[in-house]
Amino acid sequence: VRARLGSTSFTTSGAVLKHDGDANRSIDLDVHMPNGEVLDLLKLTMKNKPFLAGRIDFNAKIRIPPLQSSVIEKLVLDGQFNIRRGQFLVDSVQDKVDTLSRRGQGQPADLSIANVFSDMSGAFHLANQSIRFQSLTFGAPGAKVDLAGVFDFAHDNLDFDGSLRLDAKV
Repeated sequence: VRARLGSTSFTTSGAVLKHDGDANRSIDLDVHMPNGEVLDLLKLTMKNKPFLAGRIDFNAKIRIPPLQSSVIEKLVLDGQFNIRRGQFLVDSVQDKVDTLSRRGQGQPADLSIANVFSDMSGAFHLANQSIRFQSLTFGAPGAKVDLAGVFDFAHDNLDFDGSLRLDAKV
């Protein structure tokens, strides 16, 4: 299937199946989204106003088994993404990214370094209302963060560790 979500085009292939003995159908899809718009994806997945804009390459395997629960409780995703020229739409978050970039470049007082773009990429597995990042990389001019860990949606818990590299000397 070739589809469009807002201004983003993507393709998906797979099957909707009902096996003997199952009360519900299962859904298995492969999604390929080259050069999409982050806002289009976030509008689909978030109740609140989207927090990030930028371009995204996204590939995932989606599985929704035939369980008797809500889609979010049974959804399984395995995928990877790459966001280019991302910019946070929440001023307090973008201000922190700008500060990280200034410090990373060794120019913490240079307020002309503002509204910087950031790149983010990762590989993930989502199941049981939690997302595990095997790798999650975030970069802004002067700084790069490499992380791995878990975000548990049901309990709103984060457990990540990793490293921060700065262009500036300590």
